[in-house]
Amino acid sequence: MRGMRLSLLCGLVVLTANAYSGDEEQRDMVQRILFAARDAQFKMDYPFVTEMYVQREQGSFTLSSGRGLLSVNETATSAYDDTITYNISDFYKTANTRHRWVLNYLEPDTRWLLSFGYDSGAKADKLSIEQSVFLGLAKNFELSRDHHLMFSWGQWFGGKVTERPCLDAYDREYWCPNLSAWSERPSLDTSPGKYYKLKYQWQF
Repeated sequence: MRGMRLSLLCGLVVLTANAYSGDEEQRDMVQRILFAARDAQFKMDYPFVTEMYVQREQGSFTLSSGRGLLSVNETATSAYDDTITYNISDFYKTANTRHRWVLNYLEPDTRWLLSFGYDSGAKADKLSIEQSVFLGLAKNFELSRDHHLMFSWGQWFGGKVTERPCLDAYDREYWCPNLSAWSERPSLDTSPGKYYKLKYQWQF
């Protein structure tokens, strides 16, 4: 879900812009670590992983953020004539095993939480997703004993999506999943996953 939210409740003001629900685990873990790091005795001297994805995608593809991109059946039926069907499974079978991960580290002195991720992308005959990287920053600013400002930001860079048409005997281009004209294919939302959160908390 995309959106922006502003709320005020019991001394808490939150301003967020969430790209996609696929980033929920990353955001939630960052917020938990930031909250724990408010305690001066809290230590985390080792990096930790908030996402690990390894899969040989076939027919169902995701963006780097984890959001669904395209899902196609093994058999395509013509949008113009439902008696015409073709097996298109080989067109959407990836040639590589896709892996994606996000690694985080809480710098012990400054208490900045740094995040770095990588997505190897996917390569199929009619669809490819390029490699991408994730960068993130987060920190809790203690304004005073009872006033805190939490900031977090993360974004995927890269991951360009390229679709390729099928061709008939006359080299006419069409969209494989429903055999419709290439110019009439549905558009894919390929915008990169990103988010930010700014939270002010007044404890009273």
